[in-house]
Amino acid sequence: MRLSDSLKRIRGSTLNAFFEVENIREGAHRGPLTGFTFGVKDSYSLANSPLTYGLYPPLLPPRRVDASLVSKLVSLGASMAGITRLDEACLECFGDNPHYGRVQNPLDASRICGGSSSGSAAAVAAELVDFALGSDYGGSIRIPSAACGVFGFKPTSKCLPDEGRIKYHVQRDTPGIVTGTFDTMEAILSALGVYVEGPNVAVNLIGIEGVKDIASPKIAAIYDHYLRLLSANVTQMIPAQLFSDVLSLRRTLSAFEVSKFFERYNRESLPRSALALRTLHISEDEYATAEAKVLTLTNRLLEKIRDGVIITPTVPIETQLYENHVTEAYPLSTFLSLANISDLPAIALPLPQHGTKIPFSLQLVASQSRDSLLLNIAKRVVNQLGKTPSSSVK
Repeated sequence: MRLSDSLKRIRGSTLNAFFEVENIREGAHRGPLTGFTFGVKDSYSLANSPLTYGLYPPLLPPRRVDASLVSKLVSLGASMAGITRLDEACLECFGDNPHYGRVQNPLDASRICGGSSSGSAAAVAAELVDFALGSDYGGSIRIPSAACGVFGFKPTSKCLPDEGRIKYHVQRDTPGIVTGTFDTMEAILSALGVYVEGPNVAVNLIGIEGVKDIASPKIAAIYDHYLRLLSANVTQMIPAQLFSDVLSLRRTLSAFEVSKFFERYNRESLPRSALALRTLHISEDEYATAEAKVLTLTNRLLEKIRDGVIITPTVPIETQLYENHVTEAYPLSTFLSLANISDLPAIALPLPQHGTKIPFSLQLVASQSRDSLLLNIAKRVVNQLGKTPSSSVK
C-alpha cells in the first residue's frame, strides 16, 4: 500500500501497535518492493530514534544510522511506516509492556496478541502495513504470528542482513519477517535473495509422535487432522520428548546469555523475566555443558531430517484470554526453541480453523541454511491446506 495510506491507518488505529510514525523512510521509487510498507520492531537501530528494546529508560540513545536490514529494504523500494512496540526486553510473549502498555489483538481483543514482536504481528494482522520486521530468540516472531493469524519467518542466522540490531546471541537470536499473505512473504524474501522458487522440490515432511503429551487436546487434535491430510508426504516421525528436552536446554542457555547481556549494559533495574532467569545462577561450566549437548543434538537431528521439513503446531495451547493468561513464557515456546538453539529456519503458517476468529498455526522447520527449501515446501503446504478448515475438529 502507499506510505500515506499506511500512515493514515496507523494514526487512526487504537491497537497500540506503534511507538511513533514520525521517523519514516520512503522507499526507492523503482525497486522490486516499491509499493510495500513495513513496520520495524524497536530492537533495530534507526537514525534519530532511541532504541527502547521495550525498556524505560530506553536501552540506547538515538542512533546515527539505520540497521542494515532496514536500509536494504528501503533500497529495494519498501517504505518504513514506523516503529512497532514489543514486550519488555524481548523476554515476554504476551504483548503487555509495563512501560508502554498492551498491544491489542486485532482478531480478538479479549485475547493476547503474543510477543515479543507483538506490535509487528498486530500491525500486519490489522493491515496497517504490508509486512513488519521482528526478532526471534525463542519464538518471538512465531508466537505473535500464531496469535494474530499471520505468517512469521525465522531464518537461519546470517541469512538476512543483521547489523544494528540488539540481540542476546549471534546465532540463536535472529531477525525475521511477519506478513499477512504468503505471496507477500515470497516477494520480500525473493527480493532479499533468500527465496528461489523450486517447482520440483520434493515435499518430505517429518511429523511429531505423541503431540498430545505436550500440547492441549484441541491443538493435538487439529494437528493430527492436518497431518492426516498431508499423510502422503509424511516420511518419518520423531518423538515429542525431543521438544521437552530442548526446552530445558534453552532455559539454561537463555539464563546465562540474558544475565551476561544486562551485565554489559549495566542496567540498574532488570526486567521481571531477566530477574527470574538470573535466579537460576547458571555457571560458565553449566553453560558450556548445555552448549555441548546442543551441538550433539543438532548433529543428530541434521542427519535425520536432511532434505525433510519438521511439521509441528506453532504453539501448544490455544491463544489465551488476556485476563487469565499464563505468566510463564517458556511453555509457549515448546515447539519453537529447537529452531533457535540449533540455528534452523522456521515459519509459522496460519490455517483455517472452524468456528474461531484466530486461525490454527502450523510450524515448519528445515535444516540449517535450507531457508529456500523451507519456503518452497511452505508454499506447497499452504496451497494444499489453505482452503481446508479443520471443520471435523470441535
